[in-house]
Amino acid sequence: MSRCARLLLLLALAPGAAACTEKVAKLHGSIGELYPLDFNEVRLRKQETDLVIDYLREVDRTVEKPCRLVVETAELNLSPPVEVTGANFAASVHLGRVMVNGETFPAIDQGELELRAFDFRGGGKVDGEFFVMFAGGRDLYGTFSGEVQEVVGE
Repeated sequence: MSRCARLLLLLALAPGAAACTEKVAKLHGSIGELYPLDFNEVRLRKQETDLVIDYLREVDRTVEKPCRLVVETAELNLSPPVEVTGANFAASVHLGRVMVNGETFPAIDQGELELRAFDFRGGGKVDGEFFVMFAGGRDLYGTFSGEVQEVVGE
């Protein structure tokens, strides 16, 4: 079991876990003390060979992305379960935010991505989680699951 999976399991078993929302997708971690992580929905899209995972929320009729994960899949072995760590994570996974106020995350020290299901076509199922440690020691954990929307010409 990856470090990411172990940490998420521990958090799920922590006291008060029963009060968690029913969302399949989650974002949490100490980076939330500096940057809001709340969202309303998650959208998974295929753009050529990239998997784009957007956590979306609407603020005053503007859509913000408190977290955006872009996974360049061209150089990865994608037979589930897929674990992307170390140099592969740094080269293939990009994390960001699209916010009205221009906030961005700090630099990433390390990260892990696990894809338990990966049917990378329009309507296919993708299910996974990620862990990121930022410069300065803050962290971010995320889970996602859903059907892939294929984007053509964007």
